[in-house]
Amino acid sequence: MIRQSVVRLAGKRSLGTYQPPVVEITNIKNSWPTLRPEVRDEIREYVRWRMEEDWRHLPLEEIKAAYFLSYGPCGGRFKGNQWNVGYTGMRMAFNLVLFGGAAAAFYNWKQDKKLEERLNGLV
Repeated sequence: MIRQSVVRLAGKRSLGTYQPPVVEITNIKNSWPTLRPEVRDEIREYVRWRMEEDWRHLPLEEIKAAYFLSYGPCGGRFKGNQWNVGYTGMRMAFNLVLFGGAAAAFYNWKQDKKLEERLNGLV
């Protein structure tokens, strides 16, 4: 009886509350390179969730963390994300083969249609 009430209470707590990441957001700039990828994803989700609220009520540390995650060395705007020539070349070659095959199939289909019309004209 007591065990069931404890399980229900634990279930209600886990569904109703959100625990922020264990890492302090105040020192995210220095601790970011040493964090595991799972913790990084959790911090990104937490900051994204907090940014949905009114920004006037957010602590300055969380606003700084959001700025760091958007413009720092971890975001998509980081200048270190260089263009990968090999990857782009392989994608271009794959697309060339793919669309070349589709064009050849379409050309053969048109030729088959013409041949079928000519054969039907002979009968």
